[in-house]
Parts: sequence; structure tokens; C-alpha cells
Amino acid sequence: MPSVKCLYVYNNNVYEIPRSRIKDGKKIEKKLTGKTVLEMEIIYSIEDRKPKKFLRILFNRVTFNSNGIYDFGSDSLTEQNRVQLEYAFRDITEALSHHKKSELSPLPIPKAPIIPSEEEIVTIKSYLNRKYPNLLNDSPYAIEYTIKKAKENHKEKIRVMKDSYR
Repeated sequence: MPSVKCLYVYNNNVYEIPRSRIKDGKKIEKKLTGKTVLEMEIIYSIEDRKPKKFLRILFNRVTFNSNGIYDFGSDSLTEQNRVQLEYAFRDITEALSHHKKSELSPLPIPKAPIIPSEEEIVTIKSYLNRKYPNLLNDSPYAIEYTIKKAKENHKEKIRVMKDSYR
């Protein structure tokens, strides 16, 4: 059965926000008040009640407000999701509308992937080795692979966006 963890990296420290502090689309961490941090969302499988294997890793840069709250239901995130959906459903839109891609409106510029710094990667790996060693034992290069795939996916989206202007 899969589970999710959200880790926040700031100033060589990792903060893990438990589910008890996630309410109404808001994540609360007073130690991160007013800070922009790296968010790492991990979806993983569980074996014997312990994290076993990475299923998916997502990176994002998020800002906690003056009350230590990150509202992940905000308008800027809705806009990011809209752009991602336009790319995901481009072929379906073309098929359903009976228009050629050239007749559809051009795609927006894709959002660049969030790439953690080397220092952030070392901090994350150190934390995971200490708290959840099974995750990195099973797939030690999962973070690097995720970053590589994010870069490749972004290049592909740029190509698709350029083609949509032809």
C-alpha cells in the first residue's frame, strides 16, 4: 500500500510535516515562517509498516507565510496545474475538437522543473539514510533519476510548445 511523506529542506535542515499538521489544504510549520524552501514529496510503498521503495518523487519550491503556513490550494498552484493539464490533454483536445494541432491555440511556456542543489540532495540523502534507510537501500539513485527525467520531460514539453506555434 502506498503512502506519502512531505519533506522540506532549508539551510541544511530537513523538516518533515506530519499529517496532523496538514489541515484544509494548508501545511503548518512554524520553524519555516516566511521562508522559501525545497519541498520533496515522496510517494512510497510500505513493507512491514516501514517505507520500502520509492514510487514517485516530486520537487517544488514553496513559501511559508508569516504564520508558518503553506497553502497548497492557492491560485498560483491552480495556474501551474492548468498549464500541466494543457500539455497532458493536448492530443485528446485535438481528437475531440476535430481540429488540427495547428488550428488549436498555442501552448503556454512550460514551467521549468525544480532541481535541488547538490547541497540539498546531500542533506536529503543524509536525512533519508538516518530516518528511512530502506528507501535509499532499495533505490540509491532514485533522486538523481527523478531529476534526469524531469529535465528530459521539460525538454519534450518545450519541443511540443514550439510545435504548437507552427
